[in-house]
Amino acid sequence: MNVHEIAKMLNRPYSAVARKASNMGLKKRTYPNLLDAEIRKLSESGYTAREIAEELKFPLQTIREYLCRCKIEYKKETNDAHIWRQYTQSKSKRSKYHANN
Repeated sequence: MNVHEIAKMLNRPYSAVARKASNMGLKKRTYPNLLDAEIRKLSESGYTAREIAEELKFPLQTIREYLCRCKIEYKKETNDAHIWRQYTQSKSKRSKYHANN
C-alpha cells in the first residue's frame, strides 16, 4: 500500500500522511535490486522498461535507472504510435495529396 492509498483510506491529505511516515522513519521496503532475477527475466523475454515497471509496480524512471546501472539489455520502445508521429505522417500525406492536384 502506498502513501496515496493510505491517505485516501484515512481521508487525510497526501502531504500529512507522507510527513508522518517520514517523521516515523518509515521507508519503502521494496527496491529493484531485490527483484533483480525477475527484472532480468522480463528483459530477456523482450519486455520494454515501461512494461517491466508496470509488471513490477515500480516507477518507470526507477526501472530505467536500474537497467542502465546494471547494464541490463532490454527492448527499446518504438514511438511509431506517438501522437506527434501520427500528426506529422498525416500532414505529409496531405501535402503529397495537395502537391499532386
